[in-house]
Amino acid sequence: MSDPKTAVFPCGQQDGVQPEFGLTKREYFALHLLAGNCANSIPGSHHTPQEAVRDAVWLADELLAALS
Repeated sequence: MSDPKTAVFPCGQQDGVQPEFGLTKREYFALHLLAGNCANSIPGSHHTPQEAVRDAVWLADELLAALS
């Protein structure tokens, strides 16, 4: 669980090699954090999309650090 580059939903291994497609844990967490932040945002709060994305990625990194 500690490697943020590990696939979230791996489809299986072939010859001991993990497939290199799909979302990473970091991307998956950031996606859900961003969706939650957007759903709970206050209209007119003046958060730019760049700030929202930055915050989601930061929170995903914090979550991964706490889980490791």
